[in-house]
Amino acid sequence: MSLHDDAEIKRLIEKHWGRVRSTTSAEKKQQIERLAALLKQDSGDLMHGQLLFKKNCGVCHTLFGEGGRTGPKLTGYERTNLKFLLPAIVDPSAAIREEFTNFLVLTNDGRTVTGLIDKQDPRTVTIRLVNNETTLINRDDIEVLKALDVSIMPEGLMKKLSDQETQDLLAYLISNAPK
Repeated sequence: MSLHDDAEIKRLIEKHWGRVRSTTSAEKKQQIERLAALLKQDSGDLMHGQLLFKKNCGVCHTLFGEGGRTGPKLTGYERTNLKFLLPAIVDPSAAIREEFTNFLVLTNDGRTVTGLIDKQDPRTVTIRLVNNETTLINRDDIEVLKALDVSIMPEGLMKKLSDQETQDLLAYLISNAPK
């Protein structure tokens, strides 16, 4: 649908599905294939995966009632659908739901703040930062408020993990661990 050169169609796509990029780089596709292959090799250690989730993902995401509020809650997601899950991990900027649009705020006094719009009214904007803290900014103090095409979720999170850690984390992510 996004291939249509129609502004109204593009607006509706973004409204209902967020920002969607049509291609993923060859390097990222290889990373996705690597993660899928690791999942096939070993079932992983769920307890260790839970610890890795808390350390690496739980700052922003909630799973089984634990974690942060900056990113989407993962419990209800289709986590066993690897065609959905793995690209979202490797290439988080490929599809950004509207409510998780990352914003850049430049203030008149030279501050730079990036994060999600948590609340806003005619006088203020509250930005939720990656660490789940919020910053209240008066609209009169804002020089620039701009939506970014880059996810608040950083890329390359899985690169710092060993193969075993990756297997453990992914096993926990796709599990039905008790709440």
